[in-house]
Order: sequence, then C-alpha cells, then structure tokens
Amino acid sequence: ARHPLAVLLLSYLTGGLYFAYWTYRAMQECSLYTGGRAYETRSELTLMLLFPPYAVYTALFRLPDLVKGVRKTASAPESAALAIGPIFLHPLLWPVLPFLAMIYQDALNQVWFSAP
Repeated sequence: ARHPLAVLLLSYLTGGLYFAYWTYRAMQECSLYTGGRAYETRSELTLMLLFPPYAVYTALFRLPDLVKGVRKTASAPESAALAIGPIFLHPLLWPVLPFLAMIYQDALNQVWFSAP
C-alpha cells in the first residue's frame, strides 16, 4: 500500500516518471489480486516511459477496470470516484493526472487495508 499523497508528490517531483512506474505497478498488483493477466513484462513500463500518451491511455482506460475488479473481488462497495477518468481526456488536463492516480491509490488502499 502506498500513501495517495506520496503518489501525487513523487509523480510531480520526478516529472511524471513515477506516474508511469506507479501505473505499471498498480496494474500488476491488481491483476495478481484478481488472478487475471499478469503485467510482468517490462515492455508495458518501457512503452509508458518512452511514449507518455500510452501512460495516459493506460491510466484512463485500463487501470480503472482493474481497480474495479479488485474492489469487486474484495466485495468492497463501488467507488464513484473511479468514474472521473474520462474528464482527463483533454490534453490540457494531463498535467493533473497525478491527482487521478491519488484517487485510484486511495480506492486500492481501502481494499489492501481491509484484506486479511
């Protein structure tokens, strides 16, 4: 579990590099928790680092479904905050994507801290 504020701050301090790494790790953790496809290939992370729009795509379209799957597997209630992603489709809002990561991390922490 990571502190949501740490995700936000590290994403800005590293110029977005941590955001790509966090997205990769969050996808990996979610898929392992739900028993789905493992995101262990470094090609995902490499692609996010070399082509930042792919990190945006992953954070907006792939990660929310994985987080919802984790919450469903853990029988946690659905989080309305996970539906906010499409707002960030506008490229001018990409600099504030770490706030979205903070929301996702909080939704994951609710599951991680309640799991036995």
